[in-house]
Amino acid sequence: MVHPFRRPGRPIHARSVTDAMAGTQQGRWRRGALALALVANLSAAEGSGAPAGVAAAMQGDAVVLLGEVHDNATGHALRARWLAGALAAGWRPALVFEQFEAARDGVLAAARAACARDAGCLIERTGREGWDWPLYRPLLQLALDYDLPIVGAGIGRGEMGALRQGGYPALFDTATLARYRPDAAPADLLAGQRRAIEAGHCNKLPARAVDAMLPMQLSRDIMMADALLRHARSGAVLIAGNGHVRQDLGVPRWWRGKVEPRVVGFVEAGHADVPFDVTVTVPAAPREDPCAAFATLPGKG
Repeated sequence: MVHPFRRPGRPIHARSVTDAMAGTQQGRWRRGALALALVANLSAAEGSGAPAGVAAAMQGDAVVLLGEVHDNATGHALRARWLAGALAAGWRPALVFEQFEAARDGVLAAARAACARDAGCLIERTGREGWDWPLYRPLLQLALDYDLPIVGAGIGRGEMGALRQGGYPALFDTATLARYRPDAAPADLLAGQRRAIEAGHCNKLPARAVDAMLPMQLSRDIMMADALLRHARSGAVLIAGNGHVRQDLGVPRWWRGKVEPRVVGFVEAGHADVPFDVTVTVPAAPREDPCAAFATLPGKG
């Protein structure tokens, strides 16, 4: 089974070899153009905005986790339209992105100052490889137009290397370690993440590889939870893959704030059985078989 929440064609924790399967740069920009068109046109076809329960939550100090299937333009467009409606109604949350590295927030701030209200410029200066940035452009444009904080919550390759060598203390300070205690993660969380990693790699990974990837996944979720916590006083929105926002395994398991987050998953047909507060089913995006890259690998061992 292919993990339903990561970008198809890319292993759940990798951003290198199989990135090529996600399509050419031309294809990415074509999907971005489609997302922009959908933002403009979906209101007539799908209704005026977010479901009542979600719309009511998007105000004040609310913390809202908005998931995604990374290459699904329809889900991106719906999410951007919902946020646009909340902003028009007066909400001013921070936008926390999985796609930007937390360690490069200074670079992001400098680019924002140089780019003014040009989201394309911001992407060109700060967008790291492996993401379909045109699909995120509507969200970034909203952040610039409404002067919202843009916060990176991703972990870079260098930090992942430090994590592999030195464990959690190489990535998090003492206060963060005390707050989240990743070394004491509950057994059900660890088991569930292991299953998700295996499924995300078409059940082809050896056990030792899963063991190595598990701390990376936990660290990503902790990093996002902590970024949300720092910005929760005025409200915050997380933009991340569905696997990171799911209530049983993702960021909600690490949440330490006073206000419970509202969680929305944007899923493709056949993957609607994962726990979210609200599940939005969108048409599947056309793509090659993401397991093809693993076809020549031996089974688990």
